[in-house]
Amino acid sequence: MPGNLWFPFRQGHRSEYLALYILSALGVVVKVPKEEDIGADFHCSLANMEGKRMTFHSPFLLQTKSISESQISYGGPDKAGRWKKEEVNWLFGQELPLLIGLVDKTNSILRFYATSNMWAAYYSSGNVGELVLQTDVPSKQGEPVPTPKSDIINEWPEGIGDGKRWKVPLGPPLVSISVDDSEDIDKINLFRKILSTALWLEQENITYRRLNVHYSKWPYLINTNKLEEQFVFGVFTAANPRPGTNTGEQIRALAPIITTLAFNFKSQDRHSELEKLQEVVRLIPTGPELSLLKEKVPELFKK
Repeated sequence: MPGNLWFPFRQGHRSEYLALYILSALGVVVKVPKEEDIGADFHCSLANMEGKRMTFHSPFLLQTKSISESQISYGGPDKAGRWKKEEVNWLFGQELPLLIGLVDKTNSILRFYATSNMWAAYYSSGNVGELVLQTDVPSKQGEPVPTPKSDIINEWPEGIGDGKRWKVPLGPPLVSISVDDSEDIDKINLFRKILSTALWLEQENITYRRLNVHYSKWPYLINTNKLEEQFVFGVFTAANPRPGTNTGEQIRALAPIITTLAFNFKSQDRHSELEKLQEVVRLIPTGPELSLLKEKVPELFKK
């Protein structure tokens, strides 16, 4: 209304101003207008310095929260008991990595958290009812970040996904950047390297999701702001016991890889390794990859 502002909203806006300033030191950043905000506050890319010229890579989304908000929820029921399914679909449907940024206005610090551990919940459940990102678990540096745990919520009405609340530990922040740090080019270059490694990992997870390969990685041991001690990764995979479930899609995803691998083995005269692909090629369904292999690498089909 004219002449006044709701104070909690104003504080949130000030947090975004601080985040914008710090993000601008890492690369390019575009703030999402409030009218278009559907879950991410910033679209970002990291920068490389080549002499006095900057190039850009590793695009990502950042959702900012106050430092006091250690639990970030997606899904679950609204006040009317309706499942907020669109929040879960949005979270797991992104084509860019999503990072969480906690803003500490008192100390002028922005902390970045990877969300890669959420895929273990996604593949374990198949229909996540609610997912809660926990930026305070575990709280100690270098402590293993465990896979998500779930609780059945009996008071929920039926039809809310799997009926479970999945708690996803994110561990300590990947990097913690102060306003003063943002003016130190050596520190900024270090932060870029740490973030780019985590973003590449999450790009792989997104690729696996697109291929329907139930496999993911997440930062397992995190030491904030220390590249040499970071990125011991955890690995998660899931399987469905019902015969035929998911395997057709996964074999189709494998077909282009087997095809290009066979072409490389043949061109490099690695005949013994090419021969080992014969059994695998038998899994490939009829399609362009199989036709190409029969035409160009017929020795794969000799008995």
